[in-house]
Amino acid sequence: VLVGALRDEAARLGAGRPFVLLARALQGTPVESGLREALPTCVVHAAPFEHVPPVAVLTAAAAAADCGADLVVAVGGGSALDT
Repeated sequence: VLVGALRDEAARLGAGRPFVLLARALQGTPVESGLREALPTCVVHAAPFEHVPPVAVLTAAAAAADCGADLVVAVGGGSALDT
C-alpha cells in the first residue's frame, strides 16, 4: 500500500528526480527495494545521521542539489527525518 501511495503522490507532484534520505539501518532491506520500485528515478542517500550534526544536513542538501532533486522523501527514524 505504501509503495503505491508514494508512487501516486510523487506523480501528483510531478516529481521526476526524488531524493530519498534513508536510515542506514534500512539500506539493503525490503524497505529500500520498495522505495526504488515506487520511485525508479530516485537517488538514495543513506549516510549516518546520528544526532544530526550540521555537516550531515549540509552534505545531504548538497547531494540533493547535485542530483537535481525535485522531491525529498525521508524514511527511517527521527535522525533521518530531522536531516
